[in-house]
Amino acid sequence: MNLMRYSIRKYTINMKRGRAARQKSVSEQQIALSCASKITTDSTSSSSSEEDNSTSSDEDFEDDRTDTARPILQDERFKDELQELYKDHQSMYSHWSRQLSNGFNIILHGVGSKRQLLEEYRKHSLIGEAQLVINGPSCSTQQLLITFNEILQQKRGGFKSQMEHCRSICQSLAKGDGPTRLFIIVHNIEGLRNDTGQQFLSLLAKCHNIHMLASVDHVNGTLLWDHNLLSQFNWLWYDCTTYASYHDDVSGEAISKSHADPSHTIESVTNVINTLTSNAQKIFELIARQQLDQSKPNMAVQECYQMCRERFLVSSEQALTAQLSEFKDHRLVTLSRTKDGSQELHITLTNDLLKNFLEQCYS
Repeated sequence: MNLMRYSIRKYTINMKRGRAARQKSVSEQQIALSCASKITTDSTSSSSSEEDNSTSSDEDFEDDRTDTARPILQDERFKDELQELYKDHQSMYSHWSRQLSNGFNIILHGVGSKRQLLEEYRKHSLIGEAQLVINGPSCSTQQLLITFNEILQQKRGGFKSQMEHCRSICQSLAKGDGPTRLFIIVHNIEGLRNDTGQQFLSLLAKCHNIHMLASVDHVNGTLLWDHNLLSQFNWLWYDCTTYASYHDDVSGEAISKSHADPSHTIESVTNVINTLTSNAQKIFELIARQQLDQSKPNMAVQECYQMCRERFLVSSEQALTAQLSEFKDHRLVTLSRTKDGSQELHITLTNDLLKNFLEQCYS
């Protein structure tokens, strides 16, 4: 019994010492805990006794510590500590450059936005280098393919799938068709949740002349990657906790979605069409020729479906709807409803531009 009492007493003392050490340590965790406590003040009784504090579990402590991604963390009391923390990250710029030149890719994790940190690195350490900045939450695989078509000045299409197109681009880059070196900055890489998009990024990261820096913010973001993708990314992980607000990340996504239609050119339309499958290209050609041949500016979606079905371009209305949605996402087609409830579609290009496009790409 004496031995049992001694063990219990020793265990209790160690638990109290551990809790006291955590509370006394002046660190990033203390900053987060203090700010999180301010957030939860309204829901927590200020008259809680010392005995209640002594019985709080380690799980509760961890929950409070991780509740940090809020603007209140920019508290003036911790201004000096936050600046010192940020300077520590900035001091790693030269180290990141050496790691990139040695064939590794860099990924930043931790609490708080890393956007400003990456942007400052890009502006100060990548002067004169070819750069590509990707905003993960607002980016799609199609947009990536269009961008790299422009970089490589590729005008050929006819790929059976997006993945085949991705591999073709990576093969061209590996052969040296693109820039000698290309630095890709990916903000919130977990925001690009399409499997094909992540595979495309991993193939790009594997190219010897491409160097990638990315940030990940979601706690489960890395679940997007299996062992194969991780080996291709070849990440070096850096804890870059900043406690900075995510306001710029969120507003950046909204601005990307709210941009008005760009002025279409033959080159921009060609780059979009080249990212599509051969069937999708034939569907667009069919709609374009019908729009030019007929006096009516709009084409009934049901009529389009019947014509595509006769030419074995689609197997169902759902397949056509999905394809039209893709055209709509790229601002090539608009959809509208008539008074009787049926849908009509219209290609947004001018007739002159549409004629020139068909002559150049389908003649």
